Amino acid sequence: MSTPTDRRAFLTQAGGAALAMTGLPVAARSFTSSEPPRLRITDLGDLGGSTIRVTALNDRGVATGMATRHDGEGRGVTFKARDGQMVGMPWEGTASWGSGINNHGVIAGQDLDRWPWVPGKGWVWSHNQLRYLRNDQVTAVSSRAINDAGMVVGQTANYEAFIAADGEFVLIDKAPGYVAATGSCINSVGDMAGYHRGETPDIGDKAFVRFGGQVEVLEIPGAYSHNALSLNDGRQVCGWLRKTPSSPLIAFVWQDGQVTLIPPLVLGERASSQAKAINRAGVVVGECERAERGTYAFMWQDGVMYELNKLIDEASAGWRLLSAAAINNHGQIVGQGAFNGVRRAYLATPA
Repeated sequence: MSTPTDRRAFLTQAGGAALAMTGLPVAARSFTSSEPPRLRITDLGDLGGSTIRVTALNDRGVATGMATRHDGEGRGVTFKARDGQMVGMPWEGTASWGSGINNHGVIAGQDLDRWPWVPGKGWVWSHNQLRYLRNDQVTAVSSRAINDAGMVVGQTANYEAFIAADGEFVLIDKAPGYVAATGSCINSVGDMAGYHRGETPDIGDKAFVRFGGQVEVLEIPGAYSHNALSLNDGRQVCGWLRKTPSSPLIAFVWQDGQVTLIPPLVLGERASSQAKAINRAGVVVGECERAERGTYAFMWQDGVMYELNKLIDEASAGWRLLSAAAINNHGQIVGQGAFNGVRRAYLATPA
């Protein structure tokens, strides 16, 4: 069976010449014979308010994130959403945000000390019970992702990346010159990825992977900073990078030391792209931005980028997909969009 790396074409085509100046390979743009399917869009629902942020999706089509219970609430609560029905977790105090969900429906997330995003306590929600991640030595302030074995990654109160399972913490050593680290994603066998924060502004953030217990900071020539956002079982990593401290973001896929850039479909001086998630087949989703037209969700498959709005089926007319946050192994996608001009969260299913 061929892998996405086998199929990857490290080519520079129209629209990619400027990016090629960095010495980094640019994703091919030519279309393949395997066009992606049309997408049927489902509204994820709401909890009564208009603020909804979806962050993760499992293989059963269940999503999680944060939603407000009424407009003007000033905080949100974690939700589960499936088939257009959204259920909120019964938080009464601070705000909360679901960051990851596994195929058993277990959610990893965090309380927020201050709205909209100051992590306070990392937790796992299972069988209607909340368990904060801490022991005598370690307290988690954020829980970013969880796999089916219940292994959670995130950041501790001491700005260390961690893997936690059954109350035991494995702390991930920071590379020299870095003062903070966060675990962002984990695959089914316990490989993880995240980023280190530089000690001084000239260092920049750097993505890292931990395979087989060994930590490696990604070496991406020509990039000032980079961040890993998702990791699949084939040890493919996706995220974003910057060429300079002030340059736009560029989505990338990394595997075995090789990097492929995924520039936006619509190029321009401030055009940017972010790869938010990658599934087992190596299909990437994320968002692109250009000032003249705002953001749009994309999918990158077999070296080709597609704007998701071009794949919406006729039954889903009225939707505009602004970003894609996650993709599962069946090709379902969740993200932020607008239906007839009203901001909503969506589930896109291959029709």
